[in-house]
Amino acid sequence: MRSQTAAEDAEHDPLDLFEDALLSIFDERMPAAGDPGQRITFAHPALPTPQSTISYHIPDVHAKSTHLFAHHQWDSGVLLARMIASSSSAAQPAADEDHDLVYPAADVRDETVVELGAGTGLPGLVSGLMGAKMVLITDYDDPPLIDTIKMNAKAVCAGRTGVRGQGLTWGIAGHVERALSEAGPSRFSRVLAADTLWVSSAHGVLLETMKDLLGRSAEARILMLAGFHTGRPAIARFFQLAAGEIDLGDGHDSRGNRIGDGALVPDWEDQNYGGIWERRIDGQTRPWQGVRPKAWSRQHAEPAARAEKNEHTVEDEEMGDIGERAKWI
Repeated sequence: MRSQTAAEDAEHDPLDLFEDALLSIFDERMPAAGDPGQRITFAHPALPTPQSTISYHIPDVHAKSTHLFAHHQWDSGVLLARMIASSSSAAQPAADEDHDLVYPAADVRDETVVELGAGTGLPGLVSGLMGAKMVLITDYDDPPLIDTIKMNAKAVCAGRTGVRGQGLTWGIAGHVERALSEAGPSRFSRVLAADTLWVSSAHGVLLETMKDLLGRSAEARILMLAGFHTGRPAIARFFQLAAGEIDLGDGHDSRGNRIGDGALVPDWEDQNYGGIWERRIDGQTRPWQGVRPKAWSRQHAEPAARAEKNEHTVEDEEMGDIGERAKWI
């Protein structure tokens, strides 16, 4: 046995191979846009900017940080930004497809907002433009990545002093405390996350970070979107973890708390889908098709076939055709 040299690591980095595979597999479309360092645009009729458009940069991250996949603009981030813009406007959405994106919890006006795993920070930037009281855009504490977020915040939200970028590595107590100091004693009333679930091993620290940051009021919400390009099972596993149905084998979570204590629940006030739904890039929507934690099904009756599916493990779930999955969030 021997250790690889740095040159060998760079040449055979499995993360690079994974990204190359993503680019080649999605022959119909890639669920992301842009290249490292590229300046791209986002437009929405509700944006209070010239031509209702903003331009911002994709992080030109170091090679060692490409495993974060912050060097693209992923579809989930764009959809979350559209939801926020559509829901936070006093005017009626101009297009039918934008009307479908109006969701009360996505109205960020006068809210304190934190975005996790932000990458470009697009949802946070749009939150700042649409009237959020304070926005903290965060990602892994990598200087080039955070510098780009800060640059985007300064350029897009010029004159809005409440929009800032900051390094926040999930599970690091000092980072969480630093973020909380920005929000004040009430914590954050909105926690945003787009495409942060593809690494299952990080689910625990992500969930703990979300719980630490989320305000304790009944109106506080987490808005989380995730593309299916890496499969539905990883998302379903996070749901089970958030519902308190997954433990470390002794009935406790990674902090020693009893499973179920402080568990998150879906937005029961959502009359259409009970807080969890799927959306295709062409605007089709449908109820969540995957494993739904039993604790999340008590207030919303489900078809017998769906209830029976809950008896299966997440790992057993059929992931489906990868080309079609890439079109769903």
